Order: sequence, then C-alpha cells, then structure tokens
Amino acid sequence: MLHLKALKGYQSINDGYKHGIKFQSSYATANIVFKEKKADKISPETKQHSIIYFAVIIGKKISKKAVIRNRIKRLMRESLKQLSQKFYEDITCIEQIIISYHFAPKHQQLIKLKNIMPAIEDILMQAFIYYNGNNTPNCDTTDKTL
Repeated sequence: MLHLKALKGYQSINDGYKHGIKFQSSYATANIVFKEKKADKISPETKQHSIIYFAVIIGKKISKKAVIRNRIKRLMRESLKQLSQKFYEDITCIEQIIISYHFAPKHQQLIKLKNIMPAIEDILMQAFIYYNGNNTPNCDTTDKTL
C-alpha cells in the first residue's frame, strides 16, 4: 500500500529543493526527488510499502487570507492522494515531492478541486516522462485551466 506522509523539518525541505528536479505547470511548481533507478524493476513487496513524503507550500504573497491558503493546501493534498491512487504503478519512483501553488482567487468558494487537480496531474506526468528516459523536463506548459 502506498503511504503519503508529510515532509517535516527545515533540513528535509531544504534537501528537497537542493536535490530535487523542478517541474512547472500552469499555476504550480514542484521539486521532486526520485528514488535511485536500479537496473532491475522494483519488487512488488517494495511497491506495496512505498512511502512518499510531500510538502505543500503557498506563501502569503499569493493570498493574505489564511482561509484561502489553507483551502488550497487541503485541495492540493487531496488531489495528490487521488492522483497517487490513479498512477499507483508510476508514482512509486518518487521519494519526495514539494509542491507550491502560485495563484489564488479573491474568495475561497471560487477554489475547486477540478481547478487544482489538472496542474498537479500535469506536473506528475512531466515527472514520469523525465524518470522514464527523457532527461529534459518540459518546464514551459501554457495550460491555463483557471
């Protein structure tokens, strides 16, 4: 079973920024640290007990209201959980993911999961393509879903 755990501590997040690879989408950016690629495939037992550490970041410059920032964080965590179930086989290559969001509407009721999930899905697809062989991340997507 795949477990998503919060990435805690300044040093852990700093290492994620240092050693991670940056992927961008319309309104989100993610630094992803991949697991070491081995010549042979990952065993099914390892896949069942995979742990992915994640952090969700949104700054006060994006929205001054904590209600809006917290709602975006909740929706980003939920979209990451749903997408990890959808892409269960591929997501096991990720060790850490730090996601930051760069857009917030004026009111909390205007923020919907259907607006946030495509940005996270786009980032994950870029990460899977990068991990599976194409060593140049596509960082200039122009998908404006909001």
